[in-house]
This record gives sequence, structure tokens and C-alpha cells, in this order.
Amino acid sequence: MAVSIGMLPVAAPTIYHVFPTWAQIIDGRAITSAALAAFLLNRLFNHTSGRKKTPTETENKAVESAVSDAAPAI
Repeated sequence: MAVSIGMLPVAAPTIYHVFPTWAQIIDGRAITSAALAAFLLNRLFNHTSGRKKTPTETENKAVESAVSDAAPAI
């Protein structure tokens, strides 16, 4: 997807002419368009709050110690 967005300035050079000058500087080059798209897609897919987080080692140790404290000695 990022590569496709990066190819827009090459395939259709006039696509960004309707944007403001500052946006043309950022998005008018293929490498910056692709890098920006890759960054935003990474943030969207990997850092959204809907994804379950795996417990860290400290959380695992806390759970293990709580379970071992609660379990009766046999």
C-alpha cells in the first residue's frame, strides 16, 4: 500500500497540484510519500488500542507469585 502511494507522484505528477504548497513539498516526491504512508500505516495497524497486548515479564512474575501464594501447600 505504501509503495502504491509512493508511486502516485511518478504515475500522475499533477495529482498534488490542488494541495497547498507545503503539502506539495511533503507529498510531491515519491520517497517522502512512501515513507509517510508506511509510517502512518504502521501506526494504524500496530499501535491502535484495539489490539490485545501481551503481558510483560514483570506481569507474568506477579501473576505467578500471586498464584503460588494462594495455592495451598500439599
